[in-house]
Amino acid sequence: DQVLEWNGRLLQGATFKEVYNIILESKPEPQVELVVSRPIGDVSWIPDSTHAQLESSSSSFESQKMDRPSISITSPMSPGVLRDVPQYLSGQLSSQSLSRRSTAFVPRVQVKLWYDKVGHQLIVTILGAKDLPSREDGRPRNPYVKIYFLPDR
Repeated sequence: DQVLEWNGRLLQGATFKEVYNIILESKPEPQVELVVSRPIGDVSWIPDSTHAQLESSSSSFESQKMDRPSISITSPMSPGVLRDVPQYLSGQLSSQSLSRRSTAFVPRVQVKLWYDKVGHQLIVTILGAKDLPSREDGRPRNPYVKIYFLPDR
């Protein structure tokens, strides 16, 4: 995966020091927003039968999570639909990107991540999805989400 933006600031073409400083500036922020990209050429190595499940039943978690930072990630959702579409998914697209985008859907999913250091849990919340294409028969997409945590899955 490649992080394209960090809190609205472009990382592409930035030096290591510039990226370091951008990330460091966001340290006191309660939330970090990322725009990420994943190469979508060959995803055949991902089997459909395996997926990661995350459960949280701790009541102390709910009281602690408001004080902790979170990360919001926007990422492509349906690799098969995005083959010829630019992978830059920010709300501020260039006119060149917009002209290439007009002929295809650009599905997006927004994910919130939070790590509970005390309970050693990664909490993943799907905040929403946008611009999901209908299935071939016209029915809407299934609202369930599979999340893979690599490399061990």
